[in-house]
Amino acid sequence: MKRLAFFTVMLFCIVFIAHMATGQVAKKQVVQDARFLEYEGVLTGTTGEKLTGEYLMMFHVYDTKTSGLPLWEENHRVTVKDGEFRVTLGKKSRLPISDARAYYVSITINEEVLSPRQLFTVGVDNDIVTEGSTPPFDDTDVVDPPVVVPYGVGGGWTDDGTVVRLTTVSDLVGIGTTDPQCKLDVIGEICGGYSDTVNAVYGGILSGFSNLAGDAATDTAAFVGGGSDNSATAKYATVGGGRDNTASSNYATVAGGSNNSASDSYAIVAGGRDNTASANYGTVAGGHDNTASGSNATVGGGYEHEASSWAATVGGGWANTASGSYATVGGGANNSASNLDATVGGGSTNSASGWYATVGGGQHNSANGYYATVGGGHADTVNTRYGGVAAGYSNLAGDAATDTAAFVGGGLDNSAIGKYSTVGGGYSNTASGDRATVGGGRINTATDWFATVGGGEANTASGSAATVSGGYNNTASNLGATAGGGYNNTATDWYATVGGGYNNEADGYAATVGGGYNCDSDGDYSFTVGNDSNVPSSYSNSAAFNGQTATASSQTRVGTISKAAGTFTIDHPTQPLNRIMNHYFVESPEMVLIYRGVAIIGSEGRAEVQLPDYFDALNRNPMVQLTGVGTSDVYVSDKVSGNRFVIGGKPGTEVYWTVTGDRKDQSAEITRILMPVEQLKEGDLAGHSLDDDFLAATMSQLERMGEAGKFNFRTAEGQEKYERSLRAREEAGPTERE
Repeated sequence: MKRLAFFTVMLFCIVFIAHMATGQVAKKQVVQDARFLEYEGVLTGTTGEKLTGEYLMMFHVYDTKTSGLPLWEENHRVTVKDGEFRVTLGKKSRLPISDARAYYVSITINEEVLSPRQLFTVGVDNDIVTEGSTPPFDDTDVVDPPVVVPYGVGGGWTDDGTVVRLTTVSDLVGIGTTDPQCKLDVIGEICGGYSDTVNAVYGGILSGFSNLAGDAATDTAAFVGGGSDNSATAKYATVGGGRDNTASSNYATVAGGSNNSASDSYAIVAGGRDNTASANYGTVAGGHDNTASGSNATVGGGYEHEASSWAATVGGGWANTASGSYATVGGGANNSASNLDATVGGGSTNSASGWYATVGGGQHNSANGYYATVGGGHADTVNTRYGGVAAGYSNLAGDAATDTAAFVGGGLDNSAIGKYSTVGGGYSNTASGDRATVGGGRINTATDWFATVGGGEANTASGSAATVSGGYNNTASNLGATAGGGYNNTATDWYATVGGGYNNEADGYAATVGGGYNCDSDGDYSFTVGNDSNVPSSYSNSAAFNGQTATASSQTRVGTISKAAGTFTIDHPTQPLNRIMNHYFVESPEMVLIYRGVAIIGSEGRAEVQLPDYFDALNRNPMVQLTGVGTSDVYVSDKVSGNRFVIGGKPGTEVYWTVTGDRKDQSAEITRILMPVEQLKEGDLAGHSLDDDFLAATMSQLERMGEAGKFNFRTAEGQEKYERSLRAREEAGPTERE
């Protein structure tokens, strides 16, 4: 078998060389996690050549230098190239090294045991320190087991490579550098590093460069974990690592990062750069250029944030400020929560400046009133208490705090500036009256108490409780006035109503325009519908249909009435409080006008009757009937002509005369064409019974009177119409009268 001349062991970057032939060993020390031990070595042959290949290596750990049984063993198939190899021990089974004592590693290569065993020790913090010496390796070279120094003073190495084992506190001077700058002024701990200083009782520095734990002994238990130029200068202050960090108040902590400062009791900076926690319990989790200057204030991370009041919080983002007590900015950029419990969730350049005000997100939004809320959007503003803008762009809720609970749901350029006013959305709408509402649409205005515009464009509800449902350019301008929709309609008096249509006006008290075009209900309680219907302001309680104009109060004005039957209904002349008198219309296939009167035959045996001067213009085919009082000897001497006729008979006879004529005016002629005496049923009228319509509307009354059995519906359609009305009545429930 080819004999191996020597091999080299290295822990991390520290070279540990064992020359089996010459016995030359260089001395170094290394600190490492005790769970693993990493070897880096060089394998050469008997003539010094560097070997290449794969070798089976067995590693044993002993607690004695030359004899005894191994505490641990592990084999590895190791690849060697140009003599160099690397292997980590403890991967397969845990190393049995956990107390402060000396251990030895034995290496077997290709069944050849190399000697001597290599020494390593474990400090009180489970750190491994390896050492070497010129063989034979005597017990006097190291402390076996090493001395455990109180409060964890460990060891170090000097620049010339000499390992120093500490047996007293004073031995620490000089460890870490040939220039003895490290000092331990009171009982404390420095585990390693360079130019570190511990002045505090029970203080400590784990490692690093130019760190300071405690200005004086009163800075009890101040601690620096590592890093450079860090200082923990108060009681129980801690800097975990990093550079140029300062924990300068009791219980303050900087975990790491650079140029961070925790300067009040229990203040914390977790990391990042140029962060400051300058109030009790203030916290900066990370980021850079952040400040937690209020007690219990927190900055989660990000850049250039400030949490400057009691329990204020900035979660992250950039350049956010939480300056009110319990104020919160979740993230985003350039946001500000500047009053008690104010909140900005995120977004950019948002401001919550009222007590308990909230901006959810978006950009350039402001919640300035108590409990004001902006959900999101852009350039939305809430100036009132309990007001809100849900979203949208450039919306305004409240001109001042007195505009309580004003609200805009969304849209663009909307304003709700009355108390409890609301704009649901849309564009450029305004609700300026108290409790006024604009549902949406464009350029709509509700300017008085309880005024409402549902939607549409350019509509105005300017009276108390006035309503415009929608449409375009409609106006309801007085108490309770209503415009249902349409275009350019106006309801201008109390409780006036325009249902819809175009260019209609309801200008009378409680007047109504049902719809249509260019209708005017100017009289109080008047009603118009259709095209150009009109009730003038001088008449009340009148209705005009189909382009007609009312000519009196309490009148219904229509062009043509078509009815199943007609009556007049009045108080009974002899029992007006107990009875009704009904008279029925006289129906005829002709449109007949009737004129009547009384004449006395003169001495000449003639009586001329003068008819109205419009008779000839209005009538054709006139007929005269005569009745003599006490005699039948009367006759028509001259027929009707020139608005007159002549009666002949015995002088002194009293004569009752009646003249009838057929209407010949234009309205009559049109009606004869549109509604001839006999007319075919076409379209929807075919198979439809007009009698059924009348019966369906009157059957309930006939049933109450016990007369329903006399009548039957002509069609199934009529029967269904009646039954449908009954079902609707049952679903609605009993009426107040019932």
